[in-house]
Amino acid sequence: MAATAPATEGKAVPDSRQGQDVAGASNMRVILLCIFVANTGFFHGYDNGVVSDVFTMDPFRDMMGWPPLDDEKVAFQKGLTVNGFNIGAAISAVLCGHLIVDRYGRKPALILGSVLFAVGGLVQTCALNSWMLIVGRLVAGVGVGITSCAGPAYIAEVAPSKIRGAMVGIYQS
Repeated sequence: MAATAPATEGKAVPDSRQGQDVAGASNMRVILLCIFVANTGFFHGYDNGVVSDVFTMDPFRDMMGWPPLDDEKVAFQKGLTVNGFNIGAAISAVLCGHLIVDRYGRKPALILGSVLFAVGGLVQTCALNSWMLIVGRLVAGVGVGITSCAGPAYIAEVAPSKIRGAMVGIYQS
């Protein structure tokens, strides 16, 4: 039962302060949820930036069997490694709207995308050769593509109307 203010002319008046506390806590929870979902957009840029640095590490080049200086084969494999992620992300972002998000919902799509990103990261971590690395990058890219399709829509659905634009904008930053 809601707390009540002192009776006015024999009638109990609900205390509006309690409702404000609940609404404030709920808004904070939604804001934190939106920030968490917006981090899926961060994955794309961060992942692309990190992989470029890894290519310059001598232990990594040795593990992949790459010579100290790039030849045509290595340049092709490096290109596929970087762009496999982007290709997977682009294709899945376009296709997942109708195939996953509209059929199963934004939240399941975000979960699926996050799981695929993690599986792709695991495959990359366990990669014994450049082709295994490329497959891991492709899988991770598909996951990021799904989250980049479902993330902004999910944020727009759960954010309070007064801060909806700001919350969706967080995804883009």
